[in-house]
Amino acid sequence: MISQEEQVKEYVKCFEDKSRIYFIENYFKTYDATIERVVPFKLFPKQKEYLLNCANNSNNIVLKPRQSGYSTVTCAYIAASLVFAGMDNHEVVLIIANKLDMSQDDLAKLKDFLLQVPRWFWGEDYYHPEENALNDKGKRINDEKENSIFVRETIKELTLFTGTKMYARSSGANASRGISACSYLFLDEAAFIEKGSKVAAAAIRTMGSVKNKHIFMVSTPNLKDSLYYPTYHNAQLGLNNYKITYLKWYYDPRYNKNLKWYKELLTTDVDGNEIKEIIWENESIIDKVGNIRYQPDRWKEKEGDGWKATSPWFVEECNNSNNDAILIAQELLCSFIGSGNVAVDPKVVEMQKNKNVTDQYKTDPIYDDIRIFKPPITGHRYILGVDVSRGDAGDNSAFELLDVDAIDEFGIKYIEQVAEYEGKMTGDILGELCFKYGTLYNNALIVVDCIGGYGESTVLTLLNLEYQNLYYETVQNKDYMINSPKLEKFVSNDEKLPGFHAKSARTYMVSTFIQALKSNLLRIRSIRVIGELETWVIKATGKIEHLSGCHDDTLMSIAMAMFVYEHNFIKMKQQQEADAEILKSWITTLKVKEPEKQPNNIDISPHKDKYNMFKIYRGNQFTNKNQNPYSWLFSKR
Repeated sequence: MISQEEQVKEYVKCFEDKSRIYFIENYFKTYDATIERVVPFKLFPKQKEYLLNCANNSNNIVLKPRQSGYSTVTCAYIAASLVFAGMDNHEVVLIIANKLDMSQDDLAKLKDFLLQVPRWFWGEDYYHPEENALNDKGKRINDEKENSIFVRETIKELTLFTGTKMYARSSGANASRGISACSYLFLDEAAFIEKGSKVAAAAIRTMGSVKNKHIFMVSTPNLKDSLYYPTYHNAQLGLNNYKITYLKWYYDPRYNKNLKWYKELLTTDVDGNEIKEIIWENESIIDKVGNIRYQPDRWKEKEGDGWKATSPWFVEECNNSNNDAILIAQELLCSFIGSGNVAVDPKVVEMQKNKNVTDQYKTDPIYDDIRIFKPPITGHRYILGVDVSRGDAGDNSAFELLDVDAIDEFGIKYIEQVAEYEGKMTGDILGELCFKYGTLYNNALIVVDCIGGYGESTVLTLLNLEYQNLYYETVQNKDYMINSPKLEKFVSNDEKLPGFHAKSARTYMVSTFIQALKSNLLRIRSIRVIGELETWVIKATGKIEHLSGCHDDTLMSIAMAMFVYEHNFIKMKQQQEADAEILKSWITTLKVKEPEKQPNNIDISPHKDKYNMFKIYRGNQFTNKNQNPYSWLFSKR
């Protein structure tokens, strides 16, 4: 028998732990199907992460493989929260699933957890320190059968003595009818709810007057459904307030026993025939039953390097799915991609996500839609690709800033995404923003997409600010040029037009971009870009475009910048080197006296002249209008 003093201390401890981890692990039990018995509810590391997310965020979405137990964890969190709601807070819990028996099963779990709560948590009406104490009706207070905590119990509805109501509903137009002031909405297997977007919208409307409301969306992927996929996709892009908890099957200690990794290597024999070789690596086990250490950061790095995970459980599940690749991808590997019409191989997207994407970035003090992954590096060259929106509600403006002189720790040269913007912004304001970041990043080459005329206001702003490294259509793209009346007066002496106008080069441009992703020449840092890659598909016409309701603004900004890099930075540098060799041969032939060497104390780097004139930005104006660090690459106006 626990004393009243101990009860108070325990209650306060449980109440203050908003994640409910302590309460769940100490007072709840659950059924473990892998050992077929009821066990104390000891949470896995990823489950604890989910509960912490629930405590700190009103809206939560879970991407999980099947049989991961997150529906049970969600019910446990809701039950534990209801214990501390108080008599004055009449909570309303609504559980919706694609089938009624699934939502009823969740309601039964909720009921079971509430019945497991020690009765002294419910107060003096349900518990008394004296074992045989009677209530005012002459019944024993501590007798659960005589004094139930529920005043209404059916397979579809529960009502606590506190006034809290709980409902189980199947998907449909009437799923939330008759329910108001819902405070906890649990959408179980949300990707499979029929007409999910409409069902969820109706249910969320019942929460309008509630101050502290919570939405839980838990599911295994079901291709690109109308509810779960766009919610998850927009959460990745930061376009809604849902917090993602992403679970891989090998995060679960029930399934990762004796975990192994394998990697396919392609080699050739002496005759030039291609040979596929598989190499293996075993995880170190820490006990006799095959348990391993939980190392998510290491596993993410291995996936980024091309390794794949397997275990005896995973092999058995694949066999149970008849080794159906699409079924395995969705139910075990948590992939939304279930057909062959995606533009970029899912393996490439996964490689970029695991190997290169980071959540470490800074934002602009004024525009928090700008993400800065790495500051400018002296001497590095940068390209800023800009895609300007039409200005309607369904389109975004974007820019992507690439470092073309990046070198990794192994000395390998690559192109790195270092900053980006995506959001609603007019072309003229975007031009000012591009001026700021172009100047900041070593006078970056700014390439503005003017196809369709949407980028003209951005180009005009940059011209009026006298930005000195604006991209002009080059000789290679001259056949693709589209005349723009607004920009005619800015046509250069050699008949080049400011901005990018190569409409017919789109196919080659996209192909170059995809190849750079595959080879890891281009390294993506932003989850926004990954989100858009997942919805980039090959249409029936053969054209690569985004799915309806999605965007590809960041992708086209990067693709355009990569195209310019290949056709201008590389080719013109090669031409410069060739010209230098010709000039060198002339000097040798004519025996021209070489000029005297510059004194060692004068800096003659391409970014500074001997008068140290490279202070190019002061009060939004250039102090040296002719200064252009990349003038050796690009023609003048």
